Parts: sequence; structure tokens; C-alpha cells
Amino acid sequence: SHALQVVPLHELMEADVKARPQLLQKLQTAVDNHDLPPVYYDNPIVQTSLEPPMPLGLYLDGVPYSITDTVVGIWLINLIDNSRHIVAIIRKRTTCRCGCRGWCTFYPIMLWLHYCFSTLAEGVYPQTRHDKKEWSKQDSHRVSLAGQPLSCRGILLEVQGDWAEFCERLGFPTWQSVVRPCICCSAHSETLYQVQGVSLVDAPGHVNDDADYDASCSRCEVKVVVTHVMVRQIRHIL
Repeated sequence: SHALQVVPLHELMEADVKARPQLLQKLQTAVDNHDLPPVYYDNPIVQTSLEPPMPLGLYLDGVPYSITDTVVGIWLINLIDNSRHIVAIIRKRTTCRCGCRGWCTFYPIMLWLHYCFSTLAEGVYPQTRHDKKEWSKQDSHRVSLAGQPLSCRGILLEVQGDWAEFCERLGFPTWQSVVRPCICCSAHSETLYQVQGVSLVDAPGHVNDDADYDASCSRCEVKVVVTHVMVRQIRHIL
């Protein structure tokens, strides 16, 4: 087990808004002038919120800090003024090597990010830790804040990173895949580099959506029911 020091996104944004109250005015001006993309106004949280939520981005990238070692950084981006805040640093040397390509390490980090963005969407300080456990002694200052409203709600509007990061960290197939080399459309290996008809607003092939991604994951899943007898056999092998 490795303890990872992180900065909760909702606490970071709350501190930023209190330190720079002009952010809320900039947000209101951007909303009134329709300076934000359509996906912001179509967001159900925006449509049901009395006050405009803060548009946020998430950025992931590898950062080499020596000849032999690299860390993966995770940043929170305030899309109103493009300010960036580092929230987590994961040393690649400490990631899991069980054959999961590091997913055993990054899965709990993704759960923590989901917890933070859910808190921002609700606009209320959480009642428990990200793992649903009660607050620990180190969280004593969070006990009194539980259930209190945040100064501003926030929504995840975009995830930034290069193609390799999307594949390695977020589980998308790589460009070497024969079946689905593109994370955006239904192109296969023979048509991936055919750019005829491709533009910033259109593509000749089917553009993937959430349902396509879920269906693709379901086709690759192998579900096994493990009985008590099998548990003993597996333990013996391990």
C-alpha cells in the first residue's frame, strides 16, 4: 500500500473562489455573454442550478523528473480564467505491475476524482470520505464543514491530455488496435489514415458516443462466477 497525498477538488475550488471573489463575476459575465460552449448550457446541472456552476477541466500528463523516472500529474483547470492547480502526483515507479497496466493504482484515484466532482456538482461539503468511511482524526477540520454549502457549484466540462494518456490512463484503445484504433470514430486500421471528408465539424464515419463505449467494454468483459471451492483453488495457486 502507498499513501497518496491529494488535494480535494472541491476544497481547492472553494479556497480559490474565496481568495478571488472576482471569479464569480467573471463566470456570470461569461454566462450572460454566451462565451461558453453549448455543452455548458446543455448540462443538466447548469439547467437546474439557480446560480451558474463553474466550468472545470481535468488534465492528465506524464512528467519526467529524472533520466529514469516519471510522475503522472493531475491538474484541475478553471476554464473561466484557465488557471491550473495540481491536485495529485503519482510516481510511475510505484504503480501496480500485476499485468493491469497500472489500473490497480489509478482506479481508486478515478473513484476519488468522481467523489470530488460529484461533491462539486451537488454544491455541498461531503458527509463522509471518498471511500464511504467516517472521517478520520486527520479529517477533524472537515467534520464541521460536512453538509455546508459551497460558494459555487462546479461541473467537469472537458478532460485534456494527449492520445497516449487517454489510452494508458483512461482505458481507451491505442492507434495500434486492429478493431478500434480511433477513440473518436468507428474507423478501423485500414481506414484510420484516410482523411478524405474529415473536418473540424464532420467525419465520414460514425462518431462514437457513450453508448458505443459502454457496448465495446461489455463485449470485452468476461464474467466468471467464483464459488467457494474455486476460491480455495485460487488461493492455493497464488
